Amino acid sequence: MTQETKEDGSAGSPDPSELAENLRGSVMRISRRIRTETNDGITSGQHSVLYALSTGAYSTLQALAEREHVQPPAMTRMIAALVERGLVQRVTNSEDRRRVAVSLTPEGLAVLRGNRRQRNQWLTTRLAALPEESRRLLAAAAPVLTEISDASDGVAAAARSSSHRSAARD
Repeated sequence: MTQETKEDGSAGSPDPSELAENLRGSVMRISRRIRTETNDGITSGQHSVLYALSTGAYSTLQALAEREHVQPPAMTRMIAALVERGLVQRVTNSEDRRRVAVSLTPEGLAVLRGNRRQRNQWLTTRLAALPEESRRLLAAAAPVLTEISDASDGVAAAARSSSHRSAARD
């Protein structure tokens, strides 16, 4: 990976394009591998819906469809499959019967927790096999990766992060 060189000859920051290419590939492979660590027959999209419901922030089909970036009919089909498996339930609004909310069932919560346990165990095993210095680097990188994933504007988030680090050094 190409790095800028400072005037004193020390290594500067890595080229953002090359870093993006390397990180994107690694993050995608890890994500794909973690998603395969369950054998319950739930798709990654269905798992994402279960997770969203577990946060309590999403309960309507419209809100779930927007979160998952799918059309409402696709979300309706996904919810129907989860209802059929007993993992979610539809709840009709008593004041407006056209409004339907969706919530996790105890079985849905148990499946979600089981998935999380299995996936965490896989990653824990891989992390435990790494040298201590590698684990420290990953621990330091985790908040930065979270910031990138949470940012609606990655460039603005990176600028904020950079200014926070600069302020912390001053």
